[in-house]
Amino acid sequence: MSLRKKILLGYSLVLILLVVVLVWSILRILALGRAGEAILWHNYRSIVSVIHMTEALEGEREGLLLWMALGPPAASSREQEAQFYQWLGRAKDNITETGEKELLSAIDREYTGLLEEMGRVRSLPSGRAGEAAELYHEKVLPRFDRLIASLQNVQTVNEKAMYRASEAASDLARSATWSTALVGGTGLLFGLLFSLFLSTRLTRPIVRLAEALRRIAQGDYSAQVPIETRDDLGRLSLEFNEMAAKLADFHHMNIDRIILEKSKNEAVLRAIEDGLVLVGPDLRVMGLNPSAQRILGLGALPPDEPIHLLEAIKDERIADRIRETIRRGAAAGASTEADPPLSLAFSSRERHYQVVITRMEGLGEGRWGAVVMLRDITRLWEMDRMKSEFVLAASHELRTPLTSIGMSIDLLMEQVSPRLEERERELLTAAHEEVNRLKELVTNLLDLSKLEAGKIEMDFEAVAPASLSDRIAGIFQRQFEEKQIRFAADFPKGLPLVWADANKITWVITNIVSNASRYVPQGGHIRLSAQAVRDRVHVSVADDGPGIPLEYQSKIFEKFVQVKDTRASSGSGLGLAICKEIVKAHGGAIWVDSTPGQGSVFTFTLPVVR
Repeated sequence: MSLRKKILLGYSLVLILLVVVLVWSILRILALGRAGEAILWHNYRSIVSVIHMTEALEGEREGLLLWMALGPPAASSREQEAQFYQWLGRAKDNITETGEKELLSAIDREYTGLLEEMGRVRSLPSGRAGEAAELYHEKVLPRFDRLIASLQNVQTVNEKAMYRASEAASDLARSATWSTALVGGTGLLFGLLFSLFLSTRLTRPIVRLAEALRRIAQGDYSAQVPIETRDDLGRLSLEFNEMAAKLADFHHMNIDRIILEKSKNEAVLRAIEDGLVLVGPDLRVMGLNPSAQRILGLGALPPDEPIHLLEAIKDERIADRIRETIRRGAAAGASTEADPPLSLAFSSRERHYQVVITRMEGLGEGRWGAVVMLRDITRLWEMDRMKSEFVLAASHELRTPLTSIGMSIDLLMEQVSPRLEERERELLTAAHEEVNRLKELVTNLLDLSKLEAGKIEMDFEAVAPASLSDRIAGIFQRQFEEKQIRFAADFPKGLPLVWADANKITWVITNIVSNASRYVPQGGHIRLSAQAVRDRVHVSVADDGPGIPLEYQSKIFEKFVQVKDTRASSGSGLGLAICKEIVKAHGGAIWVDSTPGQGSVFTFTLPVVR
């Protein structure tokens, strides 16, 4: 069916519908006039009911006032009450307006309450006139006023409805009939003539416009529509031609810009020394820069068969971090000191890379991927290894002479000390203490170096977290009693077993509790607790000591860092660094939350036995 026939058929249906609407409108307007008269009658009945209810209320109030002034009257107030309920029932049977039903229900409830209050007044003996007057003013009179106001609201609603219905029905009934007939007749004649004209006028330009749109949709931006007239269709054709020309210009300009931006991005990626690998949600490599190709030993990627990341980086831990990053966000995959570097061998030489992962969107259909950056830290890693080996060797070499010096000083203190003067004995005692402090420092350095080098063996086993608290309470019992420290352990039932070296973790808790006992005041509190968080158990040591200043909290776990506080004895500054390395060897993390003046909470994590 052609467009011309469709338009003619459509307008014919519209004309038929218009005739039906015209006849129906005339009939409804006449019926509307009759309905307006009926509405006026119903509203008038409601107003009459309100007037009679108001008169009944006024009669009851006057009767109550006479009773209070002169005593019980001979006649009863039942007649007024019956009159009120009679007219209230008529009003309820004649509800015509929105909200009128709720108003009448409220009047019914309020009148019932009024009868109860009036009954209380009448029940008072005649000698208690003052009490009756007080009850009248406090209870009865406010209810009278509310009832009168509610009745006035009902009357107002019906009066407004009467006014609106009268105005609308009268005006509409007089004018709508002739205006609808005139407009309908004119519309019929105009619609018929216009349909014949428009069906011919629109067909040819619209067909040409549709053809040009089809060509543009296929990428042919040179499509143009001939301009045959200067009316609206002619202007539409002109605007369409200008739009097609601008689209062609924009298409060429956009392609050039995209090519330029792509060239810039490729130049930047080629210049970056760090390896960049783009992977999809299935961990397949979607792109990489030349540095990543060199690091991973890959050539150009086949466009139809992308390789899996684990084929190039055979490290399941990095794959797990990438999956977690895609699932939770960029922060989940950021590298930390606890993450071991990626080690790759090149020509019999091993190189080490720090892996940084960032989530990336824009893969289409709501899919996320990740950008994996490989940063070469071989030089830093080797320097750190050489430093650790030097400290390990120096600490080992210092232990023997320090042991000899310590034994010599011990021998002097046993045999020569009684013959020395007071000043000489003080010097000998100071030397003994300093040697012991140096021996402790060398031992800590040796332990720390072994931990960093991975040369301390860990005896991992399934450990119940609650068993750790029993050891701590026994170690510090005497120290707690001397300072009257209140120690509490909170290990909930049902905590899972952790995979740990019990002796090493006990050393960590002992070191943290020892630091806390030195800082907390006399009669202070120390609390050891644990809780399960997903696949980890968080062990915390909380105290109410002076807290840690903010400038120390970010470096408290570094080597030789000590908080400047005269209330605590000096140490080597290696205890928390060793704690950090032990927890790191367990695959966990350690941190501190502290507010100066309110205490500190040291927390570390241990993996749950799977």
